[in-house]
Amino acid sequence: MPENEHIAHASSDMSDIERVKIWAASKKINDLTAAELIKLGYDSMEALSLVCPADLTKSKIPIGQQRLVLRAVKATFSMNDANSAGTLPESQPQTETNDVPVDGVPVQTGSNDLYTSEVIKQLQTQQSVPLAELLNATNTNKDVQGHISSLGNSGQTGTNDFDSVNNIVSWKDPQIFLKSSFTDVSIIYHDIVDFVQMHMSGTEGGVRLIHDCSRPAGRAVNDFAGEISKQKFQTIEDAIKLVTPNCYMSKVDLKAAYRSVKISEASQKVAGFRRIFPNGKEYTLFDRKLPFGSKLAPNIFHRLSQAVRRMMSRRGFTTVAYLDDFFICEKTKSRCREGMNLLITLLRALGFSISYSKVVDPCQQLTFLGVEIDSSKMEVRLPSKKLAELKADLADFSKRAHATKKQLQSLAGKLNWASAVVRGGRVFLRRIINSITRLKRDWHKTNLKGDIADDILWWHNFMSTFNGKSLILDRLPLISVATDACRSGAGGFYENDWFYVNWGKDFPFASNLHINELEAAKRWASAWRNKRVIIFCDNAATVNCLNKCTSKNSVLMSYLRELFWLSAKYNFHIKTLHIARKENILADTISRLHVRSMCESFMRFYLPCPLYVHDLKSHMSGNSLDFLLSRVTGLQGESSS
Repeated sequence: MPENEHIAHASSDMSDIERVKIWAASKKINDLTAAELIKLGYDSMEALSLVCPADLTKSKIPIGQQRLVLRAVKATFSMNDANSAGTLPESQPQTETNDVPVDGVPVQTGSNDLYTSEVIKQLQTQQSVPLAELLNATNTNKDVQGHISSLGNSGQTGTNDFDSVNNIVSWKDPQIFLKSSFTDVSIIYHDIVDFVQMHMSGTEGGVRLIHDCSRPAGRAVNDFAGEISKQKFQTIEDAIKLVTPNCYMSKVDLKAAYRSVKISEASQKVAGFRRIFPNGKEYTLFDRKLPFGSKLAPNIFHRLSQAVRRMMSRRGFTTVAYLDDFFICEKTKSRCREGMNLLITLLRALGFSISYSKVVDPCQQLTFLGVEIDSSKMEVRLPSKKLAELKADLADFSKRAHATKKQLQSLAGKLNWASAVVRGGRVFLRRIINSITRLKRDWHKTNLKGDIADDILWWHNFMSTFNGKSLILDRLPLISVATDACRSGAGGFYENDWFYVNWGKDFPFASNLHINELEAAKRWASAWRNKRVIIFCDNAATVNCLNKCTSKNSVLMSYLRELFWLSAKYNFHIKTLHIARKENILADTISRLHVRSMCESFMRFYLPCPLYVHDLKSHMSGNSLDFLLSRVTGLQGESSS
């Protein structure tokens, strides 16, 4: 099998980076060069197709390896040009222009850019059999049959995510193939969207056709579409991390994004249907563009939007791209406007349509992905109308005994949206989502009890007092926080403060639960307000539990709810890192103050001298202090009372 085919037929579970490494190895490019390419942003095969000499000359890659990379890229992607028809939006001539300088700043059009030229060259590659001739044919029966025959025998490939099932479809479910190979000339062939627009011309707001590719069960297009490769989508968090005080933000939205992407002829065979309308006419409708309703559509378009994001990065602008939504953030208004104009120009050059009614000029208050971002106040907000709706839904669910899958999906979507502003809120969404996955049909119901009821109650209690606003967290995290626990006690320190807990005296029922992080949060929550907090811990189980925000132990789960309630209330974010016990010296010593030698060592080296009893009262409970006084001598005023 040729090397390119070997890469194309790699396991669907393989990540984009692994595919790049396999490609590099097949082209005899060394590991250091492959790692440098990935570091430069060429972390997928789509990104590799845009490599140009200018980027490599600025890198640490040796000249010999640079030439080898360029030859390998040219050999790989020139072979694939003929097979790329329909994978990307067709480049169309533009009559308008955005090349006018704004604020005296020249705007790069990209017309001489090697990356854009390479992509446009791929976009302009047309399919060998124009489908429009087939769909609008008024020829003889022989001509129509000839067109359809060539369509069925075409070996051309385009967006291959559908194509991998061609051979399976022909024998496993021939009805799917027959939907496009029907040869009766009395049937009128139409493109789906063209047909709908022709018969619904009076509809306001345009047409968005949703093709349910999951029906009928077991014989649907999605059942034969193969596995979805894992992709990490950008989130509102990525946008918020770019925001600095008084910066300027802009947003660009695409119009009918999926409909900008052609699908290959092989995929068009299964993306259609036949229907007899009330007037008695029978139509066969084909879809030539990426359909809404396909499970592969988000993944396909995500790769395209990330390619645009990488192009913008090479032009000096950092953008956040979530499917068809693009976010730009810059320190000055002129710089932000320059980035916005450049992005619009690039998108139009690539053949995408811009939804100008949703484009937002540079400003300091912007709504992105349903969340209001305010750089002047450095805060994020939930829109008041949607916040009121969420509170009403939570009040309703808190009284319910059961709910359907569709109702839980609606609630989970709203809570996931609110979690962008409510720190720690996503912890109390996990069990709701788990309950949804156990239900097969939209009308199937589940009882709202146990963990699900507790999570809904948590959200209801918190949102009843929440004003929908939270400040953007500081970029620099607090790193001087460490905790430790042993069988008899626990301890921790933050800056110049510390605490000690004796399990037997303070929490005899929780001696094996390691809740020292909760005690730390209770003590220092107000000091952690609007901060990113990194807690060092030498217990791997505790680190895993806190970072995953869940536990099978119901008692420990109740403590986690309390911990993340503090996180939401004081707007701080906790991340736990594991360190070796020998490196966690101070926290390890504090957690073992009940050991006489440890206690004396801590008091001698870490506490002021002379040491008084009242110096210890604020760092532990009265019971723990009395216990220590019974074991340690040399304190002034040896009484906790």
